[in-house]
Amino acid sequence: MKKILFFGLKNLSTQNLSTQLEIMSNHIEKGDEVYVLRCNSFLPKCYSNFYKLKSVCFRCRLNFDSGMNLLNLPKKNIFTIKDKANYCDFPKEFKNQNELLRFAALGGVKFGFGVVSNLISELKNSQLDTIKYKVEIEKSLKSSIMNQYMNYYNFLNLISFMFGMVDFLMFGQLLKHVKN
Repeated sequence: MKKILFFGLKNLSTQNLSTQLEIMSNHIEKGDEVYVLRCNSFLPKCYSNFYKLKSVCFRCRLNFDSGMNLLNLPKKNIFTIKDKANYCDFPKEFKNQNELLRFAALGGVKFGFGVVSNLISELKNSQLDTIKYKVEIEKSLKSSIMNQYMNYYNFLNLISFMFGMVDFLMFGQLLKHVKN
């Protein structure tokens, strides 16, 4: 029996949720123990809910809960992300889009590039005014850093908490699949 951890953060996309549920179901049928890490509607910026609309959060949680009920996944196997990340220092304001594009942290992760890409999509404008949208940029950076922190820096702590001794071979295989 294996213990498998899923990140259940994008539950508005029927295709994404259905695929995850199918993979979870396959593992459950094999006798594996499935765990899920879910959002608690606290991220400063959600890329599935740009404007933090309560109705969208509600629908996301409802989709997640419905999926977990279909699988009969015990509540003890569902963990909620807690806002405990230590945000690295980043400028409170970027002079222009190019400066934001170059922003990297936590070992060279290009957070600025992702933030620019998402805000351009959200605002439908390829020339991002970094001064005008500095609050949105800060929220996006915090969420991106939070996700990175949770995914990489707290991942081993979470695994250790859940499973005791970490099987680094399994962890390496998981990371290989996540990167692809």
